[in-house]
Amino acid sequence: MTIGLAFAAQSHAAWSPPFAISDGPSAGDPVLAAASTRQDAFVVWRSGSAVAARHIAADGTRGAIRRLGTEGDLAWGPTPLLDRSGALVVAWYGPDDELLVRRLGPGGKLGATRQLAPASMIGHYPYLEARAAVDQEGVVTVVWPRVITQSVEPKGFRTLSATVHARRIDADGALGPIVDLGTGGTNLAPRVAVDPSGRATIAWIQDVGSGFGVRAATLDPDGTIGPVRDVSESHRFSSGDGPELAVDA
Repeated sequence: MTIGLAFAAQSHAAWSPPFAISDGPSAGDPVLAAASTRQDAFVVWRSGSAVAARHIAADGTRGAIRRLGTEGDLAWGPTPLLDRSGALVVAWYGPDDELLVRRLGPGGKLGATRQLAPASMIGHYPYLEARAAVDQEGVVTVVWPRVITQSVEPKGFRTLSATVHARRIDADGALGPIVDLGTGGTNLAPRVAVDPSGRATIAWIQDVGSGFGVRAATLDPDGTIGPVRDVSESHRFSSGDGPELAVDA
């Protein structure tokens, strides 16, 4: 499957003809990350078993395809976003389910691959994927569920015990400590948003026995964790469901 893209220029709001992005087989849907102030974009997708990315300039000029991991290594769950400089930041799971992150500049320069967390789970599920947000200083906050135990029931159902972890990456690539936000039980599908002050709000779903409820906490730039708050009553959980977040300016 070849991935294609069409875009609309802001000046005349007309769609361009679609054009090819990938150069071969793709194992997953493309994910588009656009920088509105620059009017350019990156497309991220799974190419074979690796994560690939390509820069698209405002005039449609396509940069070289860059592989973010090692070709042939299993990769899944890429989460892209753009920092203030216009660089692409992608977090994804590697061949041993370790959580990785890497930056790619608009000019094609790749930063070093950093490991955010070691192998953390068995099996690939939408509600186990990482999410990320970036503040105005280019500091990235990544959140993910850390599976502690996992068992398979006779009918194939999986029982998980999982907590929510968060970690920051400075604009220069320095990694902060891993922060544990879970309060016991099963915590899944974390989401994150960052306000202009750099405070991250993290929300996730937690098994409360009668269903799943939404929980939330804040993480300040200095690492201070706010109390975990109950946001909702319990509800029926569907695979991949999770809260969504937004912050004001």
